[in-house]
Amino acid sequence: MTLAERSLAGQLAALGVPVPIVGAEVLDGQVGDFVWEDARVVVLLEADAELETELAAADWHVLGPTPELISQALQQVGER
Repeated sequence: MTLAERSLAGQLAALGVPVPIVGAEVLDGQVGDFVWEDARVVVLLEADAELETELAAADWHVLGPTPELISQALQQVGER
């Protein structure tokens, strides 16, 4: 796990966010840095516009590494 991944994981844990799958395949060999499969939420630590577009088209909610936004997105998905 990289320093950036460890840092984000610690911040998410402090917010009470469920533990993600780290480095999971989400779409045809494409890997998300942090993935919540049931919620269809994926975090990319580095922006990749093409991948983000492909994931969004496949019904994934794509986020950057902002702990508060990740927490909010997962809460919203849980409320559906």
